[in-house]
Amino acid sequence: MTITCITVDDEPLALEVLQDYIEHIPNLQLIKNCSSVLEAFSIIHQKKVDLMFIDINMPEMNGLEFIRALKSPPLTILTTAYPDYALESYQLNVVDYLLKPIPLERFLQAVEKAIPLVQQQKQQLSTPPSTTFDEAFLFIKSERQMLKIDTKDIHYIKASGDYVSFHFAEKKPIIAYGTLQKVETKLPKKHFIRVHRSYIVALHHIDAIIGNMVKVGKEKIAIGKGYKKRLEAAINNKRLL
Repeated sequence: MTITCITVDDEPLALEVLQDYIEHIPNLQLIKNCSSVLEAFSIIHQKKVDLMFIDINMPEMNGLEFIRALKSPPLTILTTAYPDYALESYQLNVVDYLLKPIPLERFLQAVEKAIPLVQQQKQQLSTPPSTTFDEAFLFIKSERQMLKIDTKDIHYIKASGDYVSFHFAEKKPIIAYGTLQKVETKLPKKHFIRVHRSYIVALHHIDAIIGNMVKVGKEKIAIGKGYKKRLEAAINNKRLL
């Protein structure tokens, strides 16, 4: 899998270092070294950029402001000489925060974090849209019974210790022994999405997204940092305006 990327920094030496690191990683394809956010803005709207390495202190606007200005920013790794912005950056769900001078080891760690997130996005975007619910049911073993569940009725699934609970609109939850990871492999991927390490929600039952919360019926479910980009990609596939 090829990951396309850009670098954004007004310091030529910083761009050279990043380019050298990127050229030694086979999966990374550098599209452009950008010396300004305006140049980066142009590239992002011309080409598919999976990953962006960006400095915070930039002439026109800082890197955090640039991320906020983009409707659908690429996955982002911040590269900066200043540790002061770390908390604010993670509120924007950046992949990693690298302090200059950047050791190769830390650069590789950041790329390792980005790879599975890019894979998730590509998989989500490659799933063809569907208006039918073709994976109709599952069988769940609960309280010595094998229960049939219509997947279209599932609102969300919650993990708690060694158990998972299936939640519906008008009937009591069904609790079964197992893991959320195993349940996720059995669900139709185009209709269900992991939004937190402890929650899977049905896309067709999401009523609203409010800040970092997903509203499913009366339940408000937190969106985990590592899952927000994937949810945004899924929502953008269905977005009208």
